[in-house]
Amino acid sequence: MKSYYSLIGTILIGIINFAFASSSNFTLECYAPGTVLADAHIYIGSDNKIYLGNVSQLTNGVILNNGSLELESGKLMGIGKNYLSLSADSPSFEVLNDFTVQNGTLKLYDQDFHAVPSGKEGVYVLGSINAAAGRSDVIPIQIKAIGSDGASIKDYKGESAGSTSISLLGSQTFDASSASSVLAHSTSGGGISKKSSKNHAGIVALHSHHLISLIVALII
Repeated sequence: MKSYYSLIGTILIGIINFAFASSSNFTLECYAPGTVLADAHIYIGSDNKIYLGNVSQLTNGVILNNGSLELESGKLMGIGKNYLSLSADSPSFEVLNDFTVQNGTLKLYDQDFHAVPSGKEGVYVLGSINAAAGRSDVIPIQIKAIGSDGASIKDYKGESAGSTSISLLGSQTFDASSASSVLAHSTSGGGISKKSSKNHAGIVALHSHHLISLIVALII
């Protein structure tokens, strides 16, 4: 009988781990060959917006089971007026749960991204495919999801990914002084070092523990 319960427990743990699994941790790597962003990195500004520029910092993240993108700071990626950010900077801001990895490339709404000039030379703001659509100075980019081994991570889609809510409220204006201060912050070491997503791991463990206890109690 003990072996029976042991087998059931092992199977349940496997099912639970699969159900609550997130993607592999990865670095968000800008891919824009033949453009001024060919060697650019993606980084978090001091204003919590997402920028691209020739800096040394790297940005790492993980897609959670619900399709949200959690960066290593523990904050979830959101969007306002079609620009990506980690904090609410407009009434239209909302946390996203539409991220996937397809063929090693990060997607939002199953689409790539736009890099929009910030007003500071060499610095661009990351937006969705709708950001500043139609402008001649916008650079379409892809974001590669690169694992710790230097290779693209496996394709991933969370259980809840695929919401249809898309902000279409127009372009947001970014002033040069703000972008300048953000770039200075980044180049002076304001980036984020690589680390695992501890908050998500704790949530997964908590859910797993309660679910296992409930199922075992029902079996007994």
